[in-house]
Amino acid sequence: KRLIACANIFPPHQSLYEWQGEIKNEKETAALFKTTSENFEALRETILKHHSYECPCIMAWGIQHGHPPFLQWIKEQTDIEK
Repeated sequence: KRLIACANIFPPHQSLYEWQGEIKNEKETAALFKTTSENFEALRETILKHHSYECPCIMAWGIQHGHPPFLQWIKEQTDIEK
């Protein structure tokens, strides 16, 4: 679907959190998806459709500064018209 240019998938790690009144100590795998703000909602919907959690951690950070060729590469890779 070209929603992301790249995914960094981190090794499994321990996560401690409270969920529905219980303290959880679970192994989780985190991922960082590089995309554009225009693709965020479609990516969020895709993650929600396939994720096993009822409430997965999905967050977006705005880019204040970046290496222009890399940012251009992200735009090119996520161009759904390609």
